[in-house]
Amino acid sequence: MRTSQSEIRFHIYRASLRARRLNNRPPGCQVWPSHQPKPLGKLK
Repeated sequence: MRTSQSEIRFHIYRASLRARRLNNRPPGCQVWPSHQPKPLGKLK
């Protein structure tokens, strides 16, 4: 399965948007930061 360069760029863009949206949440419900591992049950 070949993925074109633009597709890859698009997916990276989408992922960065999603990360930014998660990062904009108040600290209590933040899921994203990897330096602060949370139990898997709290990801939902």
